[in-house]
Amino acid sequence: MTNIPADKLPPDSISLLTNKTFDNILTGLAQGIPVTATLSELKIDKPTYAAILKQIREQPDMWSLYLKSKEIGSELLGEEIVQISDGLDENGDDNLEDIARSKLRIDTRKFLMMSNARHRFAPRQDITVTNINLVEAMELAEKRVKGEVIDGK
Repeated sequence: MTNIPADKLPPDSISLLTNKTFDNILTGLAQGIPVTATLSELKIDKPTYAAILKQIREQPDMWSLYLKSKEIGSELLGEEIVQISDGLDENGDDNLEDIARSKLRIDTRKFLMMSNARHRFAPRQDITVTNINLVEAMELAEKRVKGEVIDGK
């Protein structure tokens, strides 16, 4: 997926974060697989994960690819939500599990989707303000500061 030259990596990261490891991380994220699972498969321990994530974060190109892969994985999580709610496993076969367990799986995926691709999946709030008399609002604010007004009266 990527080919980041060793001279672009921070000096202390060359032994921790190879292009192959980074490619595996990106591929896993794009498939909806957590980084910890990918690194565990590569036999990389959790303390190293923190160092690797720090190194990815410090490199704008790598960080951009990391975030894009998480967004792609979020799309797959959305597909999984449909399967879970329809009572199907990843092969499309019936999988009627406990409702509470299904709800937890769906809610977790929704949270990850909103976290990983906020601009696409997070709820939007539209705040519309109309008919405000700024002169009156400023006068009321001044009175509050002077202690003349309590609760808008």
